[in-house]
Amino acid sequence: MLRRSLLYISGLTISTALLGSAITFQDTAQASLTVSPQLSYCSASSGQGDWISWGHQTAKEACGIVNKKFASWGQPIRARRYGRYYINGTNVVEVSCSQSQPFSVAGLGTEAFNKAVEIVRLRGQEGRCVYKVK
Repeated sequence: MLRRSLLYISGLTISTALLGSAITFQDTAQASLTVSPQLSYCSASSGQGDWISWGHQTAKEACGIVNKKFASWGQPIRARRYGRYYINGTNVVEVSCSQSQPFSVAGLGTEAFNKAVEIVRLRGQEGRCVYKVK
């Protein structure tokens, strides 16, 4: 797995690997989002081994940021609520959201988007925003 180098800016933890991804894929996708308003935190992976985490925001704000980031990576995203993660067969990215603390989602590499392998493993209890890559 790629070594993660993290930059801390204004309470956001943003992987430096995101910058290259965003430049490569900018403005090539549209995204939509639905999220339960009672959830407070969201964390996400780009699917390229880097981590992006947001805390201290409402879920709507945090998941909105996640959604925009995925769009900038060039993946068409459709969001819906679901309680499990997918392995094989369906390309999804899951964002774990919780009222009590931020949980992390780990990506297994760019091939997840292309070969429908396991993209994420969740650690969380109270809710999720699920991003299905189509």
